[in-house]
Amino acid sequence: MKILQFGILLLPGYQWLDIAGPVDYLNQHTEYMLSGIAPEAAAKAPNINWHYISDLGNLDPVNATSGPAQIPTTTFKTSPRLDYLLVPGGNPNYQLSNQTTTFIETQLPGLKSLLTVCTGSMILAHTGILDGIHVATNKYALRFSAQVKDF
Repeated sequence: MKILQFGILLLPGYQWLDIAGPVDYLNQHTEYMLSGIAPEAAAKAPNINWHYISDLGNLDPVNATSGPAQIPTTTFKTSPRLDYLLVPGGNPNYQLSNQTTTFIETQLPGLKSLLTVCTGSMILAHTGILDGIHVATNKYALRFSAQVKDF
């Protein structure tokens, strides 16, 4: 059984659906969820350990744009080596802390994929982590941000 370490970066004011949707979808494809309905598929499916990591670097609850506050499950210091990291959308002009940027840069070489949803790529772009990489984002938000800040 393959176990994936999947990190979710919690940003203040993140879009709740940008986390809830991907987590729910991916979790439906795990061995645990498939075992009762498709044993052949379940034998090939991974299990996922979800790690909710606050941009603030602590375990204080983080509020999204709606929905319940999310309680982080790990910190930058206690996070395991991740296979995947998801950065949800939020305010496209939000500046990640130096601590968060360092955490992402430290995890990046070992990641199978760095996933962003909506404006998450714009938030990462401020750090330089995405320099030289083709990425997708919310085109409307990018057009608006381009008027405010040069991208």
